[in-house]
Amino acid sequence: MKKASFLYVSFVMLLCSFYACDKPQVEPSSLLRKNTLGINQNPSADSVGLNGIYVLSMDQEQVPGGSIGYYDFNTGTYDPDRFFSANGYNIGPYPTDMERYGSKIYVTVTYARAVEVLDAVTLVSQARIPFPDGDAPYVGPSYIASAAGKVFISCADGFVRRIDTSSLTIDGSLFTGGEQMDMAVSGNSLYVNVLHGDYEPEDTFRLPVIDIPSFTLDTTLKFLNQPIKAKTGNDGNVYVHLTADYYGPVQPPAGLISINPTTNIVTDLGYGAAIDGMATRGDSLWVINAFQPLRIYNTVSGGWQAVSYTKPPDMRYTPVRIEVNRTNGDFAILDSQENSVWDYTKFYYYDHSGNMLFWYQTHRYPTDMLFMYK
Repeated sequence: MKKASFLYVSFVMLLCSFYACDKPQVEPSSLLRKNTLGINQNPSADSVGLNGIYVLSMDQEQVPGGSIGYYDFNTGTYDPDRFFSANGYNIGPYPTDMERYGSKIYVTVTYARAVEVLDAVTLVSQARIPFPDGDAPYVGPSYIASAAGKVFISCADGFVRRIDTSSLTIDGSLFTGGEQMDMAVSGNSLYVNVLHGDYEPEDTFRLPVIDIPSFTLDTTLKFLNQPIKAKTGNDGNVYVHLTADYYGPVQPPAGLISINPTTNIVTDLGYGAAIDGMATRGDSLWVINAFQPLRIYNTVSGGWQAVSYTKPPDMRYTPVRIEVNRTNGDFAILDSQENSVWDYTKFYYYDHSGNMLFWYQTHRYPTDMLFMYK
């Protein structure tokens, strides 16, 4: 995976041979803090519509690592080890993505080759779904999308695997090739970002589109840039970030496109920078990047606007995620502290006017953030 250093990847690959898909056990240590109050907490923070925020981190302090913290709006406290508190073990090496679907939260634990299924409220594990053995960690489940009673998992071995939410078992696999990344659902279609393969043409980057009812490949869109992130808008269009990372003779600029799911017509949105995170609220698509202003794209008018917000002096501003409160427009930024595997991270919570209400320090190397609505 491209997020970790070479040494860390090598270390985790060794761990996989020991932990595989079993639930990893770990003894509590002094680093596992419970209900730690944050600094600069504002007790008058507007929590309209929210119960709390889950934060997923790789947490290399522990072997095996992997943690989920929880900020509770009702008590004003943050427990960086909520998953451990609920289950007595850390979630495992390299947790990549989490998504709520119905009453459960699904978490991909990439180097354990497993998906952990949790009760959305208590965070107690309901199942740990093993994925096929192979050349670990490259079989590893990575990103999540859900629709029609199924949860879809993109995997590093070129397969999309489908989980039945009733039996909590894998009931289908579809090979599309490449190392699969972020996904988005619109209607009956599943859009899958695929990393460029070593033996594919240098000027062709694929985005397979899967028909969800039949679980078959419908079509494959092709681009001159690498599709890397995807988000479904309120208008039903799929918004895809095309990165500028490219090793061919010509490097096309980064871009943001929309895809009409009915026609698969692609529209360039006039955004030519990198994107570290995307979020949606109503007719707005929020885009964050370390070197650009926070921007909002109106999916109806097609216009862009910049958003100003308070940046504390210690904010290193290497964001990995942004989420927006769909109730009132408040938003949170998950900052990776220069994305170092050794540095603690912070998440910052803002009101809809961009005023920072509070922040908390959490475990190292964050990967995802999830709002829990009332």
